[in-house]
Amino acid sequence: MKRVRWAAAATAALALSTNPAAFAHGFAGQRFFPATILTDDPFVADEMSLPTVTINPPGPDGAEETDIGVDLSKRITPSLGVVFHDEWEHLQPKERPAVTGLGALDTELQ
Repeated sequence: MKRVRWAAAATAALALSTNPAAFAHGFAGQRFFPATILTDDPFVADEMSLPTVTINPPGPDGAEETDIGVDLSKRITPSLGVVFHDEWEHLQPKERPAVTGLGALDTELQ
C-alpha cells in the first residue's frame, strides 16, 4: 500500500511540474516524423498516458491477464528526457486463485 501511495505522489509531482503549454513534437525543421505502430514514440516531450488497459487473450493453459499501465515522460533538456512506466497486473490462472500486484518500474532515457 505504501508503494501505491508513493507512486501516486510521484505522479502528482511530475504532473504539476510540467509546462502548461502544449507543443508539437516530432518536427525536424519543416518535416514531421510521426510515431508508427511499429516504433515507440522517439520524441522528447512532457507526456502522461494514464491509464493504459491491456486485456490479453487467454494463454494455452487458460490463464487470463489484465494489465493497467501508466507512462510518464519528462523532458530534462530539449533533446533529453526520461520515461517512467509501471503497471498493475491481474493474473487469473484457470481453477486457481488470482494473483495481483505492481510490476517492475521501467525507466528509460529518450
